[in-house]
Amino acid sequence: MTSPSLFEELKGADWLFSLKTFLAAMLALYVAFAFDLPRPAWAMGTVYLVSQPLAGQVVSKSFFRVLGTLLGAAVALISVPTLQSAPELLIVVLAGWCGLCLYISLLDRTPRSYVFMLAGYTASIIGFSSIDAPVHIFDVTVARCEEIVIGIVCGTMVNGLLFARHIGPLLAKRIDNWFLMLNDLAAHSLEGPVDGQDLKRERSKLAREVADSYGQVTHLYYEQSEYHTLRHYIRILHHRIVLQLPLLFSLGQAFTSVTEKGETNNEPAQADLLAIRERTHEAMHGTMREQSEAMRKLYTDITRLQAQEGPIKDLNGLVRKNLLARLHRFLDHFLASITLWMNARSGHGMGSLRGSNAYPLHRDHGAAFRSALGAFFSVIICSVFAIATTWPGGSVAAQMAALGASIGALGENPTSAILTFARATIASTIAAFIILFGLMPQIDGFPLLALCFFPFLMLFGALVSIPRVSVFGVLSGLLTGILVSPQSRYQADLAEFANSAAAMLLAFTITPAVVSLIRIFSVEKTAQRLLAAGWTEIAAVSHNRWIANEPLFAYRMMDRLGLLARRLNAYGNAIPEWIAPTQETALGMDVLELRRLEPLLPPAAGRRLAAMREDIATLFVHKAHSLNGAAPQTDFDHLLNDLDASLHEVFACPLSDRRDEALIALYGIRRILFPSQPMPELHLPNPALASTPPTTPAPHATTTPALTWKQAV
Repeated sequence: MTSPSLFEELKGADWLFSLKTFLAAMLALYVAFAFDLPRPAWAMGTVYLVSQPLAGQVVSKSFFRVLGTLLGAAVALISVPTLQSAPELLIVVLAGWCGLCLYISLLDRTPRSYVFMLAGYTASIIGFSSIDAPVHIFDVTVARCEEIVIGIVCGTMVNGLLFARHIGPLLAKRIDNWFLMLNDLAAHSLEGPVDGQDLKRERSKLAREVADSYGQVTHLYYEQSEYHTLRHYIRILHHRIVLQLPLLFSLGQAFTSVTEKGETNNEPAQADLLAIRERTHEAMHGTMREQSEAMRKLYTDITRLQAQEGPIKDLNGLVRKNLLARLHRFLDHFLASITLWMNARSGHGMGSLRGSNAYPLHRDHGAAFRSALGAFFSVIICSVFAIATTWPGGSVAAQMAALGASIGALGENPTSAILTFARATIASTIAAFIILFGLMPQIDGFPLLALCFFPFLMLFGALVSIPRVSVFGVLSGLLTGILVSPQSRYQADLAEFANSAAAMLLAFTITPAVVSLIRIFSVEKTAQRLLAAGWTEIAAVSHNRWIANEPLFAYRMMDRLGLLARRLNAYGNAIPEWIAPTQETALGMDVLELRRLEPLLPPAAGRRLAAMREDIATLFVHKAHSLNGAAPQTDFDHLLNDLDASLHEVFACPLSDRRDEALIALYGIRRILFPSQPMPELHLPNPALASTPPTTPAPHATTTPALTWKQAV
């Protein structure tokens, strides 16, 4: 089946959006003419820079773009007069500012990043256009700010008032789909095996969906739809959904231990555990309300079963309590998530919330620095070329290099994005040539001028709605206006037109070449860098160099999985075994659990657990420094011995809830790191301990009748 053409992909809503954008561009052009601004094209082109199909996106980006424009203008206003006698130093300052702003921008994966990105290339646009006449820098700065702000205001006003499309309903539909995906993932996780290729892809897909929508929640702040007040709750729901991925892995692994490992040799108990799995399967079906009711009853029954379970006395008891604990925790988080979303949609029960709505995201400082370095040298090379050749269009090349390197760095493959700029330059050059030299000499008046732009800008505007060609549409609309550069009186200079077009093409040829030399865009390398960051964090968690905040750790790890999921297609249908971020997140959560429990256990057991965590830290440090997650076999052998010794040490502790919780965490770590290794035999050292009651009896044991396994399942 062939993929649809671009025109087949375009829908009525896309053409409506394009028409609104065109009307906003013409309004901005008319206002710029009315105020007799020197470059009205910048007002028109800015509309295409800020226009988005959804109203919240337009307002949020416009707000941040205004701030960025003013900041960039202030830098240009200070640097150009100060360094007018040293143009070489001025070039370095403008290029350095562009690189610095790009670096900061890439570390912020929310719409706030536009503030610094705009500040970077706005300073270059204003500064390089005034480098030959620094005495006019104030007039140029004020005029450029006025033109850009007019474009922003017109684009925001028209898109917000005419048939506005809000992001809230689309985000709500996306969240509903998360729960469907989570249901499928839960069903498949319970069936096992948890480390299969299909389950890896399902987990990656859900993590990518959540990561991709993170920035959309910020746009809710800037639109007045019914979902405007839900933004905090949706942000918390983000965190709860991704936390369930490692919980589901641990739960699936617990059921796998029952069905495949043969560690429960008590057949009636094994049958009861498998029956609980079937009941969990059944609870995942139906509407959200039906799921909530079924899971709430199952959760209550599992809670009662946990209270009735005695202390762990052998491997059978460990396997059983591990499964109950993992299932109890998953049900707790799933119920919290589904209840939060149902209440948010209905507007009831919004007062009680648990959890933070502001966890820091993954930051790739290395990639950001290399992109910034690429922008810096691209601007420098274009400027040096212009000076060496005394080319009149050289300043335009430097401006476009700053613009291209900044916006192109946002894509998954910045080189490909910048090459898209070159294609947009060619398309806009053709369109501008037809308008400027073919149509405009035959017309008079603003309505006919708008008609000349209409067919070209309608096409470019419609393409903005299609994600894979959105950058092409935005740049084509922007550059068409800049190349035509309409004035109140018709002016057409073929030499100036050719200079501007050639400068743009040169900038978008030099920039990708420079960036490609500085930054490696291999998908595998990017994936390895993300994984190495996760391994380093696990090592820090194991080595007590990380605050014991489990939700924060899990969210950052799953955020990396969402970013990684965009690159996993490069591996085809066979994802390498060493790419396993979900199980490693589950491992890190168990390590954090051990850190919490260590002070509550006898000193000897605490010291043994601390030594074992150091071995885990060493293992993941070695993984982080390898190319494919490899580590010396001696690390694994030593860690396996330490894990088994820790199991025996904790197992020998006095019976208590804390002891059992530590055994469950150790069991989870061992199953993740050594899934094929049989568990050691576990026996109480003193038979008298077997009759010791749990240290923390269930508070409701005297009022709630005992629940048998048969009743639970």
